[in-house]
Amino acid sequence: MTKEELMKFEEFILDSFSNDIMNRELRLSLEEKEYLEKMYSRVIIEEMDEYKSGEKKEWYKVSFPSL
Repeated sequence: MTKEELMKFEEFILDSFSNDIMNRELRLSLEEKEYLEKMYSRVIIEEMDEYKSGEKKEWYKVSFPSL
């Protein structure tokens, strides 16, 4: 990702998990998924096989467990 894309993605993630929301279904590219796993060690990302499309982005259940 470019620096600009990375900033937009970070903003998207912060917005997606604001207001104490800890679970979301998100459509992510492999690069975005790997970035989340690298940057947030506690993140849980599960593929949603029922929505498998074979496209550039896939659907995932993304969770940040409470401490």
